[in-house]
Amino acid sequence: MTLIERYQDEIYSLALSLTNNEKKSKILAAKVFDKSLGKVYGSYNKIKLQLFRELLLNIASVSMKKMSEKNILYLFKRRLNLFDRKVFVLKFEFNLTSTEIAVVLRTSVKKVKKSLFYSIDKMIKIMEDKKSEMR
Repeated sequence: MTLIERYQDEIYSLALSLTNNEKKSKILAAKVFDKSLGKVYGSYNKIKLQLFRELLLNIASVSMKKMSEKNILYLFKRRLNLFDRKVFVLKFEFNLTSTEIAVVLRTSVKKVKKSLFYSIDKMIKIMEDKKSEMR
């Protein structure tokens, strides 16, 4: 199994979750593999984290595409700044640990945990607002 076969779905899914744009996600995923082939090494988990890092370095220039439906998770992610969105997606959609997220984003575990706390607090407020709108 090649590196691309092993990780193409996860890299594409991460890009799609952050951008909500299928076309740009495919381009970003292809770019990651193009830049990374022959340069990543180590255990499978280490390779995955390196690929995630490469994708996240390129995602900063792509904003999240608007959608017409009012999906609460989509609305929530759109309201987060890019760093907090990356942390949230890596934690809750890809089940990475705080330490792994810190490695991918080249930041401290403390900053990751602070971001998660902030994001969860923000999500609770959004859900409370939606709940009050439904009454």
